[in-house]
Amino acid sequence: MPEAKKEKKPKLQYIDKDFQWVLKEAWKDEDGVHPAGTQMNPKMPSWAVRSGGEIDFNRFIRTWNDAHTLEDVHKKFFWKKPNQLSRQRTQISDWLEKEGIHPLKTLRSKRAARKAWSKQLAALLDSGELTRK
Repeated sequence: MPEAKKEKKPKLQYIDKDFQWVLKEAWKDEDGVHPAGTQMNPKMPSWAVRSGGEIDFNRFIRTWNDAHTLEDVHKKFFWKKPNQLSRQRTQISDWLEKEGIHPLKTLRSKRAARKAWSKQLAALLDSGELTRK
């Protein structure tokens, strides 16, 4: 019996500053050749397809707790916008607090963290903790 030809998967990379997956290298499919850098999401997980894209409570909390930045969460749940993920965190945290449970931690994007560093850097330079070359 002949084996079915296995379709080659595109190699993707996540671009934090843009909150998106892109092709790591050129890739050809039935629509033609797509150059490296073209936005392309990974295949949506089967559980997400079955749920209509909704993220269940348990999966969301485990992913959020394992993350260090908002980008870490968005890599896993790429079909949701970052602000939708933050809103879901707020809804869950509000409910947890009503139940007498600590809320989920607050995650910032890497961009927001860099903005905070800029403000902190100015203060460190003003205080003499750091000096310019």
